[in-house]
Amino acid sequence: MFGDVSTSSAWVTTVYLSEIAFLFHLPILFALDPAFIRPIKTPSTPKYGPTTVWERLLFKWQRIKVLYGIIFLKGHAVRDDHLYQHRTLGLYIPLEITIFLVRGVLNTMAIYYIFFNLDEVVDKSTTAIIDSILFSPEARHGWRYFAISLIPWGFSYVIHRYHIMRYRIHIYPGLYRFSHLSVLNFALDLPGWNIPTVHVSHYMVVLSNICIQPYITYEVYAAIPLILAWSCYMISYSYFDINGFKYGMCPAIYSSDTARLEPVCTQPYARCGEGITLKNRAYDHIWHIMLYYMAIIGTIYMATITPKIQYYQESILGATPLKKNN
Repeated sequence: MFGDVSTSSAWVTTVYLSEIAFLFHLPILFALDPAFIRPIKTPSTPKYGPTTVWERLLFKWQRIKVLYGIIFLKGHAVRDDHLYQHRTLGLYIPLEITIFLVRGVLNTMAIYYIFFNLDEVVDKSTTAIIDSILFSPEARHGWRYFAISLIPWGFSYVIHRYHIMRYRIHIYPGLYRFSHLSVLNFALDLPGWNIPTVHVSHYMVVLSNICIQPYITYEVYAAIPLILAWSCYMISYSYFDINGFKYGMCPAIYSSDTARLEPVCTQPYARCGEGITLKNRAYDHIWHIMLYYMAIIGTIYMATITPKIQYYQESILGATPLKKNN
């Protein structure tokens, strides 16, 4: 039922696929945890380290100072003996802290440039805001910073995955649970891949997301623009005659603050103020569908977190041990 050490450590991939974890480099939380610095070797070993939050913070600070002194101030023999005895991350701890600080600067600069021109956008429509965030010259600089930030992010993933596999570290439940609050993880239920205990719910979530996505895309990018463009015409007026729409599109289709006066508004049958109302109703309909959808599929998705954690906890115990070279 369970795989090797590589399978039992796959939970860390879920953490690294989380957008929030990427933005704030949340793996630093379990990288400095006492259980991660000095892993529990056997299930019978009592839990290690302080219990309260304040004690844990003090413990982490003391460990960082001790590691800094050993790594940078002591001789190689003392350092190697200490690292072997305590099974710590060794040189990876200062490296992980450096990665955390570097990525913090890169991500902060990226956010700053992406939203740099947002206040200057005169038209507050969704399209104008998206254009400013994605395609403005400053926003492109921001996305480049995010792209650069991916390099140390991937390096950090390699370090943690190796260390978790090497010392067979148990799953970190808190951060693993939090990483489920991710668009990417939820869209394809990536945490549920290759976990036999949640196969049914996994395929249910994936298939549901695949089925609802075309509907949402059609409503937002096709149905709503059509409503804005042609809702000012009477429904019964030359509906199947293309010449019936010869007076141009409705003013609601234009995103400027002052709607342009189109020839159609001079017609006796025109209802030029109705497009926005119908658009809001369409959005309300979409939100209602999404609410019911999230209530059902989201509940199923979140309910599978505990079985996944149990799978990884049992998997690490039944995994094939790696051969030791020391």
